[in-house]
Amino acid sequence: MCTSVFNQRIINKEHIIIIIEDTNGNKFGGYVNVKIDKIDNWINDPKSFLFSIETKRRIQRMKKFDIKYLEDAFWLYDQSSNYLFTFGCDIYVYKESYKTKSYCKQRSYEYKGITNALC
Repeated sequence: MCTSVFNQRIINKEHIIIIIEDTNGNKFGGYVNVKIDKIDNWINDPKSFLFSIETKRRIQRMKKFDIKYLEDAFWLYDQSSNYLFTFGCDIYVYKESYKTKSYCKQRSYEYKGITNALC
């Protein structure tokens, strides 16, 4: 199994915080409490959460979004994939021509009725 530099930095680590800034200036991310000990497999984590830091005037202050589906907390992709990682099915960060891009969709975490909470 091949691993990227990104994978090498987080594999077998716990208490990981990943902060993302998208091309629109939204700042958001996620936290994984348990050890990331698998590649190309779901990491189950009841303490995982997502958060928004800045959402370009959609949400006035930082928010935390707890996980709903514990079995879908985090996925670290193999180096051969176009993706780097995903938090649930909510945040995807992928590789394309040596640039990283992100995709947001609300599914695996609880947003308490807030739409477009992250990006």
